[in-house]
This record gives sequence, C-alpha cells and structure tokens, in this order.
Amino acid sequence: MSFDLKITNKNFSLVNGDFAKVTDTDKLVQDVLKIILTPINGNPLFAWYGSYLSFQVIGMPNSDPRKKQVVAQTQIQNALEKLKKLQDQQINTYQNVSSAEQIAAIKSINVALDSNDPRRYIVSIDIVAKDLKPQQPIVFAVKIT
Repeated sequence: MSFDLKITNKNFSLVNGDFAKVTDTDKLVQDVLKIILTPINGNPLFAWYGSYLSFQVIGMPNSDPRKKQVVAQTQIQNALEKLKKLQDQQINTYQNVSSAEQIAAIKSINVALDSNDPRRYIVSIDIVAKDLKPQQPIVFAVKIT
C-alpha cells in the first residue's frame, strides 16, 4: 500500500504534530484532484504532470459554454489516463499500490455549467477502482473565465 501526505485547503494536514497520510480510496481521490488541478509545467521536476484544463479552457475567451465543457471533459480524460499509466508504472517498478487507489475504469466525466455563476463549472467524475467497491463520484467546482 502506498501513501501520500494529506492536503487540506492547499496545506499539509497535521495529526498530533505529524504529517497526516492518505491511503486507499482517499489517496485515489486526492491523486485525481491533484493531477487535474495542477497545470502542465506546474511542477518543475515533472513538467509532464498535470492537465491543460486551466490553460486550454481559460484561453477560450467568450466561447460557447458547451464548447468549454467539451474541452474540459477532454482535458480531464487525458489527465486521468495519464494518472492510470503512472499507477501502472509504479506497480511494475518499485511501489506497492493498493487496488483501492488504482483506476480500473473511468465510468463518466460530467462538466456542467453552474446555474448560479456562469464562470463556474461543476465537475463530477465517476471512476471504478480496482478493488471494485462502490465509490461516490468525485465532485468539485472549477472557475473558468
């Protein structure tokens, strides 16, 4: 089983003075959010890590909201496929990754315009982990200008 440091509100979480860790399903959710919300070139050591979500969608001024939705879904799909490949490489090399933190399949990606704010999109990602346990969709909001 691998682990990662728990991030809450863009900060590391502490428990009794030590860094909190996430594993299994919580790690999968954090990994999904981290790769989608990290811009490409956002990590100087791994320039390939992240997604073009912010660059390509934000760079579409005054476009049709539906077109932004389609581009956002494509960027999310690409990022998740990149994460899945990364997980497969970790398994085959040096890290024991539990089945609860591995992507088996991407069931759906839905990007919907927020009815209260036309600059915000609500993203819902339904994935199946390799442990095949039922999982709640990953839902978050992204402001796209």
